[in-house]
Amino acid sequence: MMPFILEKLADFIFNLSYDDLSPEVIDMTKLSVLHHLYTGFSGLKESDSQIALSLVNKDLQCYGKSTILGQKESSSASSATFANAVLMHSVQQEDTLRGLHPGPHTISTALALGEQDGATGKDMLTAIVAGYEVNLKLGEICAKFSSPRGWRGTTIFGVLGSTATAAKMLKLTKEQIIDALAMAINLASGLMQCWLTGTSEWLFTSGLAAQHGITSALLSRRGCKGSADSIEGERGFFKAYCGTNPEDADEIIDSLGKEYSTIDIVLKPYSVITTILPIIHNVVTLAVQEDVDYKEIKSVHVTAGTRVTEGPLCSTILDKGPYFNKTQAYKSLPCAIGIALKFREVTPMSVEKYQDSSISEIADKVSIETDRSFDGFHSIVKFVMNDGSEYSYESNDFPTLGLEKIRSNFIRAVSEYLSLEKAKKLSEAIMNLDEIQVNEITQLLR
Repeated sequence: MMPFILEKLADFIFNLSYDDLSPEVIDMTKLSVLHHLYTGFSGLKESDSQIALSLVNKDLQCYGKSTILGQKESSSASSATFANAVLMHSVQQEDTLRGLHPGPHTISTALALGEQDGATGKDMLTAIVAGYEVNLKLGEICAKFSSPRGWRGTTIFGVLGSTATAAKMLKLTKEQIIDALAMAINLASGLMQCWLTGTSEWLFTSGLAAQHGITSALLSRRGCKGSADSIEGERGFFKAYCGTNPEDADEIIDSLGKEYSTIDIVLKPYSVITTILPIIHNVVTLAVQEDVDYKEIKSVHVTAGTRVTEGPLCSTILDKGPYFNKTQAYKSLPCAIGIALKFREVTPMSVEKYQDSSISEIADKVSIETDRSFDGFHSIVKFVMNDGSEYSYESNDFPTLGLEKIRSNFIRAVSEYLSLEKAKKLSEAIMNLDEIQVNEITQLLR
C-alpha cells in the first residue's frame, strides 16, 4: 500500500537537516528572513497591524518569552507568531511564488519558537525551509483548483507550512508530525471575497494561519491524534478544497528534498499583489528609462494575458476607484500605476498616498486589454504623451529584490524603531544566522 501524503510530508520534515540544504537555499532563506523583518517593521504603522497588536497586548495579555516586533514586552510564542505574521504581511511586500506567500507564516513561527526554546540559527533556517517546501508543494498541486473556487492559497497552505516549521522546531516525532498536519488541515481556511469587497480579513487570517500551525504542533505533542489520510481521503483536503484528487499530487510530493521550491521565491520590490507585480515593474522601468513626467502623460495602455484580466480577482485588479482603503489600493492595477508613475516606486510609504487626486487622475487614463496569446506574466506597457510621442516596454520578467536593496530597506525601516547601530548589527547577524543562536537575533529586536 502506498503511503499517505501526510506520511510522506512527515518523513520529509522529520528527516530534513541543515546539511541537506544547498548554499543557494540557505542564502535565499536568510534573505527572506531579512526581507520579512523589513516588511514587519514597515507594517507597524498600519491601522490593521495596530488592531492585531492591541488584541495581543491588551485583550489576550499573553505572557511568555517571544518577541513581537517593535514591542518592549514579550508574549507567548503563539501570540507573537500571530502578531508578527500580521506585521510581515500587512504592507503587501512579502515573498511570493505562484501567488503564495509562505514567509510571514514560517518565519514568524520559527522566530517565536526559536527564541522560546533557545534554538540555533541552523535549527531556525532548517525549520523555515521545511515550512516553505510543504506550503509551496501543496500550493503547486492544489492552487489551480482551489483558487477558482474562492479559497485563498496563502492561508489554506500557510497553516500547513507553519505547522511543518513548528513541528521541526519542537522536534516532534514522525507520528506526531502526521497528527499535527492532520489537525492543521482541519484549521485551514481563508476566502478571496475580502479582496473583492476591500476588507481586511486576508491579513488577520494570515496571522491566524501562522498561529494555528503552532497550536496544531503543540496539540500533537500533548497527544492529539489525526487522520493520516486527511489529504487524499474521501472527505479530505483535496476533495474539499480542489473538488478532486489531483493526478500529479504524488509526483510533486515525491520531489520533496530533491527539488527545492524555496530557491525560486521572489522577494517583492513593490507593495502590490503578485498578479500585477510584473506590470508595475514594467511601468517603473519605462518611466525611469525614458525619464517620463507623469504630468505629461495623455494615456497609459496595458496589454496582458488572462491571468490579469480574467482571473479570480480581475474585478478588483481592473478597478479605477474611488478607493476607500489600502486593501483596494494594493489590488488595483490603475491605482498602482498611478503611484508608480508619480513616485517611480510602489512602497509602503508611497501607497499611503493612494487617495491623492493626481493618482486618481492617472488611474483614469489607464486602459487594459487582453491578449490571449500571452503566457505567464507577459505584458506590454505603452505611454502616450501629450505631445503625441509614445513609449512602450514589453517583458515577461518577474522582478525580485537583491541583497543590497533588501539590506538598505531593512536598515531604513528598522532604524525608525531601533538605533541605526542595532539595525546594522541585526542585518549582519541575520546574514550569519547559521553561526549564532536565535536569541542573539531577538535580543537585538528589542
